[in-house]
Amino acid sequence: MPFVNMGMMLGSCGTLGLGCWRLSESIEEVEEVENVTIERDTAILAPLGASAALLCAYFVGELFWAIILGYCVFGVMCIPFVLKPKFRNTFMTTTLACVIVGLWLITGMWIVHDIITVSIIVTSFCVIRVPSAKVYSLLLAGLVLYDVFWVFYSKQIFGEGVMVSVATAHRGHLNAPGTLIFPIGLGNHALLGAGDVIIPGLVVSTLYRYEACHARRNKELTVLAIIGFGLGMLMCNFMLDITRHSQPALLYVVPFTVLPTLLLAYKQGDLFPLWNGWEDTMYERL
Repeated sequence: MPFVNMGMMLGSCGTLGLGCWRLSESIEEVEEVENVTIERDTAILAPLGASAALLCAYFVGELFWAIILGYCVFGVMCIPFVLKPKFRNTFMTTTLACVIVGLWLITGMWIVHDIITVSIIVTSFCVIRVPSAKVYSLLLAGLVLYDVFWVFYSKQIFGEGVMVSVATAHRGHLNAPGTLIFPIGLGNHALLGAGDVIIPGLVVSTLYRYEACHARRNKELTVLAIIGFGLGMLMCNFMLDITRHSQPALLYVVPFTVLPTLLLAYKQGDLFPLWNGWEDTMYERL
């Protein structure tokens, strides 16, 4: 299990690092893409929306194939986006994306599954914007409660853990979309939900944009956030090993990611603009 824990930590941190690379490689081009901005009201309502979507996936089994279809469409869209800085031929990258998605549908191979999921995570990292630390703190606090409830307490109402049931659902050789798969020996694997990387990734991308806006070369806040994320993943896996029970990853990842970066921002004198938002007057410097 220690090797699995380390592999999960390195894989998820590497995904965030890839997101930073994609954002830095052509930040003007990324900003030309239609962005989704999460405002305060959206952040407050996000746990309710996520709960409704989770219950739909749990109760309506036919939705599995709709989710599969959406996963394939997003894969075909996101893989070319991630590759674009290095491969400008859109036809070639789109064809490659179709081949990768088709290979997953035929074989269900975990490595192909992870390529699609990573491309979706990285694209989300680049196109979803959070205007301030205040907003992402609200968002993450609510989603921690969401994660804890649906992992630990939903069993008392529904007879089983709803989050675990949806995350481990499969049809034949196809695993549930929106997960990262880490093999454990022969025939076994560990799962990490894409949301457990995307949600903390919003902190990382916000800090990266802030430091890019202020021409910070070292990106200390961004690096600290990724390190904190990795430590949170290790803590989550440590608790998983001890309890032998599925754990809400956000419960561990969010404090390790958010609190140290806020403390460092305070020490550097960045807390006020970061907390209240800075893009209205300074974002054009990107």
